[in-house]
Amino acid sequence: TNMMNFSIWLILCLSITINLSAYALAIASSKNTIVVTGATGKVGSLLVRQLLAEKTTTTTTTRVIALVRNATKARSMFLGKDDDEKTTSLEVLEATFEDQESLQTAFRSILESSSDDDDNNMGLFLACGNVQNQLEIELNIARAAAASSAESSNHNKKGFFCVKLSTAEPLVKNSVAGYPSIHREVEEELPNIFTRYAILRPNVFLQVLDPSQGGKLFGIDLNTAKNNNHETTIIRHVLAANPNLAMIDCDDIASCAKKILLSPEDDDHYRGRKYELTGPATTSWMEELKKAASIIRPSSSSIEELSIDTCLDSLGMPMKSKELVESFLSTLISYKKSTDHVKQITGKSPKSISEFILSNPRPFLPKKYSRLIATSKASSFREAATVKDECSLLEDEYDRLQDGELLIRVQVAGVNGGADTFSVTTVSDDSTNFPLGSEGTGIVVAV
Repeated sequence: TNMMNFSIWLILCLSITINLSAYALAIASSKNTIVVTGATGKVGSLLVRQLLAEKTTTTTTTRVIALVRNATKARSMFLGKDDDEKTTSLEVLEATFEDQESLQTAFRSILESSSDDDDNNMGLFLACGNVQNQLEIELNIARAAAASSAESSNHNKKGFFCVKLSTAEPLVKNSVAGYPSIHREVEEELPNIFTRYAILRPNVFLQVLDPSQGGKLFGIDLNTAKNNNHETTIIRHVLAANPNLAMIDCDDIASCAKKILLSPEDDDHYRGRKYELTGPATTSWMEELKKAASIIRPSSSSIEELSIDTCLDSLGMPMKSKELVESFLSTLISYKKSTDHVKQITGKSPKSISEFILSNPRPFLPKKYSRLIATSKASSFREAATVKDECSLLEDEYDRLQDGELLIRVQVAGVNGGADTFSVTTVSDDSTNFPLGSEGTGIVVAV
C-alpha cells in the first residue's frame, strides 16, 4: 500500500511538473506578447476577451497580459471560480500607475519571461480611462514600456508597438477642455516615446446608451407615458440634435486594436496612423433606434429633442462644469462624419445602432409588463387565471437564461390549457400569484 501511495504521489508530481513546464515553455515561445492597460474598462475588457478567443482559433502563440491597478478586480472579471491564469492563458499583473519604478519593474518582468526571438511581436494597448491624473499615468506607462524595452537584452529589437485609445476626432482637433485636451497631449508625446504606434479616435460609444453605463447624461431616456389609454415610449437624448451621429460599438474598437496589435508584418502600414473610428453612416440615428426599440417593446415610440441646457440643468451641475460639458456636447452635435476606417482595419463593417440594440436588448426592454398569473391553487385554469398589470420582470428571469436559450417577443400566443390547468390544480396549497403561460418548451412570462 505504501509503495502504491508513493507511486500515485510520484505520478501526480510528474504531472504537475510537466504542466507547469509546458506553461513556461508556452510563455517563452510566444510569438505575440500583448500588454493591455485599461483591461477592466469598456474597450480594454473586450480586447482581452478577443485576444483570448483568438488563441483558441489560431496556431500562433499569443501571450495576453492585463496590466492593472487592481489585480483582484481584474481576476474576478476574467477568471471563473475554477479558473486560474494558467488555464485561461491570461496573466494579470498589478502595478502602481503613478509610480514609474513600479511600472518599469512590471515591464521588466514581462520582457525577461518573453522570447528573445527577433520575430516575437510586442504590443501595448494604452487606455487608462478619463480619470483626473490620466496624463500622468498614460505617459508613465508609455515611458516605462519604452525604457524597459530599450534596456532589456531579451526583447524584440523593435520594442513595443503601442496602440493608443484616444477620443473622437473633433474633440481632439479642437482641444476641447477636459479629457479631450489630455488625449491630445498624450498623442503629441507618443512619437517621442515610441517609433511604432497607432492612434484610435473613436466616436461616441454605443454602450453609453445603456443608462447603467452612460448615466443620466448619455443613457437613453425611455419613459412611458399614457395618452388616452395608449402607451407611447418617449425617446429623448441630449445628442438627438445631430441625426448623423455615427456612434460605434466598443467591440468594433477592440477588433481594430486586436488587428493592429497582432499584425507585426503590417507595421509600416499602421505605424504613425490616426484612425477615425465611427459606426456606419446614418440619416437619423434616433429614428433607427426608434425602429429597433419597436421590435423589443410592445408600445409605439415617439422622439423628443432634449436641449443641452435642459439636460445639464436637470443634472444640477456647477456653472464651471456646465461650461465644459456644453463645449463637449456642442462639438459632438456638430460631428456628422462617418468613415470606413473600421472596415479598412478589420475587413468588416461596424455594427449599426439597430444591430447593437437587437444584440444587446436588456437595457432597452420595458420596465413594466402585464403578466398571466394564477392567484392560488384551484380546480380549473379559468378559476385561477388572471392578468396582472404593471409587473416588473424579475431580475433572475434574465439571469436564469442558459446557453442556447433566448428571451423572445411573441407576437401572438395561445394558452396551453392542459399544462396550465395541471399547474393550478397540482401546485401546493400555499402557492399564490405564480406565473402561467406554458408555451412549447418554455413559458410566456410577460407581455
